[in-house]
Amino acid sequence: RRMQCTNGLKQIGIAAQNMVDIHHYLPSGTLQKGLCIDLRASKGWGDYAYRDRLGWINTMLPFIEQTAIYDLVSQNASNGLRPDSVATSVNDKFVKPWDATYNNGTAEVKSPYAMPLPSFLCPSDETRAAEGAIQYTSYRACMGDFWQHWQAEETRGAFAQKGTKTYGLEGIKDGTSNTMLCSEAVISSGNNNRIKGGLAKDVTKATPNMGKASDCNARRGAKGQLSGAYENSASGRRWGDSYHIFGCFTANLPPNSPSCSEAGNETAFVMVSASSNHSGGVNAVACDGSVRFVSETISCTNLDKLPTDAPWNATGEPQWWTSESIYGVWGSFATRAGGESVSF
Repeated sequence: RRMQCTNGLKQIGIAAQNMVDIHHYLPSGTLQKGLCIDLRASKGWGDYAYRDRLGWINTMLPFIEQTAIYDLVSQNASNGLRPDSVATSVNDKFVKPWDATYNNGTAEVKSPYAMPLPSFLCPSDETRAAEGAIQYTSYRACMGDFWQHWQAEETRGAFAQKGTKTYGLEGIKDGTSNTMLCSEAVISSGNNNRIKGGLAKDVTKATPNMGKASDCNARRGAKGQLSGAYENSASGRRWGDSYHIFGCFTANLPPNSPSCSEAGNETAFVMVSASSNHSGGVNAVACDGSVRFVSETISCTNLDKLPTDAPWNATGEPQWWTSESIYGVWGSFATRAGGESVSF
């Protein structure tokens, strides 16, 4: 199963390289260039009309042999799948990543987000969606080494975007073989307090932009369970949604650590840790397409520190900070341009 998972991540790495060859940029965490930013500019939307909720997997579909699903996603993003006879507003015409069905004018049909993507499911992760329901993903985009709001424009990780600017492999300054593209996280089984797939509740962030990783790590209980209150986690349970709880992770804590939500903000502001049911760690794919198994004992330091603390004294928005990661080897793998000499 671990070898099958390795192959699945390998295919994602190859797909990302093929995407760069065609489009010259990688997906971003939230504002997808082809499905949101450019369309908004050309169509003059007053807001993003939920297009900002299209996650990174949407843009990868043509490169993982899922062109038919991508055509629906693209049509939906451009003009909406619901016809004028059903909905007239931009928002109503657009089928959301949490809509399992939509009315095509004559019948209720399955939405693209209820269509399974088997290549995005780790065989060791046994949680599966029901037929016709919103489908899941085990594989998550690496958003760098900061705990951020889902809509924050981030430039630390490979899935980087700032304004209308996106990045290709030329933006991987630390080297494509030394920078993580994706890893995995266990899909939530629903109402559970397990560290893997669960979500600790009410972990207050330290600043408007991020929180201390140690606050989340303190929720690690005994026997693989979370201590204290926990959410009815939805981790990994929408492959098309850009909320981090569904398709992303950050390298603030080592693999198989707790995931946590901010107080009163169960889905929009979460710290998702990489995790798996493989023994002792997780698989991760680098930007050159190579896959490595990363031990859960990998160096991950300064959990009680922020980049704004001395001696680092980061200024400005932390997600745009350009210096090396303070979170050890694991954090260094997660950054695309930190200047670290750590080898993957």
